Amino acid sequence: MLLAKIRQLLRVLQVAQAAEGLRREAPRDALRKARAKGRLAPRRNPTEKAFVRRAVRLVDGAFPDRGNCYRRVLMTCMVDPDAAATPVVFGLSPTLAPDSGHAWLEGEEAPTSYPLRIQL
Repeated sequence: MLLAKIRQLLRVLQVAQAAEGLRREAPRDALRKARAKGRLAPRRNPTEKAFVRRAVRLVDGAFPDRGNCYRRVLMTCMVDPDAAATPVVFGLSPTLAPDSGHAWLEGEEAPTSYPLRIQL
């Protein structure tokens, strides 16, 4: 069990820098690439998926910006085939100020209500 968790954490670490690079591409292209990688990832049971989500948050929090929702979505899509098959929602507020939006996988709860939502 510990070895499996270490492997899953290493997998998340392996995709972290690639996910950061994908953030600089158009979302449709970035998600296409992340999903292609994720479709090849091993299927996990609910307990393993929960661990992977925690590992994604841990690794994402180690970046200099202390975390980014879109990077977490990309990393999750790259390591989980079910996430790779799930639509991604981008929520935007009308202010369009920095940090005025959020990205999440459909089915997850957004931290706040966004009047504009785009789903890819």
